[in-house]
Amino acid sequence: MRGHWSKVLVTIVVGLIVGAAVAAALMAVGVLPPIVDSQTISTTSSTAGDPSISARVTSRRPNDEEPPEALLQPLVPRDPEGALGFEPMARPAVRRPTIDADCGMRVVALCDPGFRRHHEDWRTVASERIRGAADILWDELQLDLVEAAPAEEWEPRAPASSIVDLLNGLGHEVAEVMEQTGARFVLGMVLQDHPQPQNLCGLSRVLTDHCVVLETPASPMPEVFHHVTIAHEIAHCFGAFHSPEPDSIMVPKLVGEIPTRLDDANRQVLQLTRRANLSEGERALSEGTLVEMAEITRNSMVPGEHNGAADQIARRAYRALKRNDFDEGERLCRLALRYAPNLWDTHANLAYALLRQGEPEEARSALRAALEGDPSLWEQSNIRELNDALMLRDIPHARP
Repeated sequence: MRGHWSKVLVTIVVGLIVGAAVAAALMAVGVLPPIVDSQTISTTSSTAGDPSISARVTSRRPNDEEPPEALLQPLVPRDPEGALGFEPMARPAVRRPTIDADCGMRVVALCDPGFRRHHEDWRTVASERIRGAADILWDELQLDLVEAAPAEEWEPRAPASSIVDLLNGLGHEVAEVMEQTGARFVLGMVLQDHPQPQNLCGLSRVLTDHCVVLETPASPMPEVFHHVTIAHEIAHCFGAFHSPEPDSIMVPKLVGEIPTRLDDANRQVLQLTRRANLSEGERALSEGTLVEMAEITRNSMVPGEHNGAADQIARRAYRALKRNDFDEGERLCRLALRYAPNLWDTHANLAYALLRQGEPEEARSALRAALEGDPSLWEQSNIRELNDALMLRDIPHARP
């Protein structure tokens, strides 16, 4: 009898060992989940009646030093965009001086299927338009714009009906194209059968390395119009802003005669940025340069538009908040708002920075300004979470 129980005990022990080994192997290959997947930790940092803030973290290996991620998150600043619209206009002449192909900013054009179908010799057309834009930029800035390679075929991943999607899609391909061609700037050339809303014919973002320009056969334009459009969008990429001066290529909507010159304020901005490495975006510029740009822009831009340089300062504030540098985030938020008080998402990020530094009353004021300036922010979950932490109830959007 004693021998029988010994055999049973040995069998059980062996079974447990084998079972544990099998389970470990299955977890290693992902067949079984680990016993502990995640946990929720509540941390308290309340001051003077300020409610506690919850944080959610995922269980990690002991040697993983990554800090827990806060449930409350700053808002990602919206991308500043530069667009050019058009209406019927006259046909002025354009000069075409020769540019030395061994120097200057090297650009390559990517042409979508519509552009290639419409223009039999599409590479020549693309080249002529780049040279026309180069004439304008050379005359105004002594900025050389030269082809790094002949135009290439482009199959946009996004529907051609959305210029924003086209610009975003082009952005995903820029690095590869630059590596293949040696270009520093990528220009997307698109042809559509129907005009975009508000007759948009180009789109770019401030301080980046690519843009998209559109052609619409239903509304034919003189070649100089395409030259100005390309120069306009490339200037946006160097930090230029929409000018109220009707004879500037940075006018937001072309009406009547086509301008081929820059206004003085934008010339000052482009002199500050034209030698920057655009592949690094605004990170290539010092804070002092961004402040100088923001000052020029504030005094000279079309009323009501965003200050592109202030937008870039706001992005630096966001990155500071993401790395939990709340003091620096607050400083940069306030700096951006000095030049662009209508950056409502930056008001919300200022509220976030102040709350995390134990200043709930100031944070409520900043969040109130954000929601009163842009009620649509209330649709974002992190704004609602921030409001719950601050218990702001004195504006309609915040009431239960």
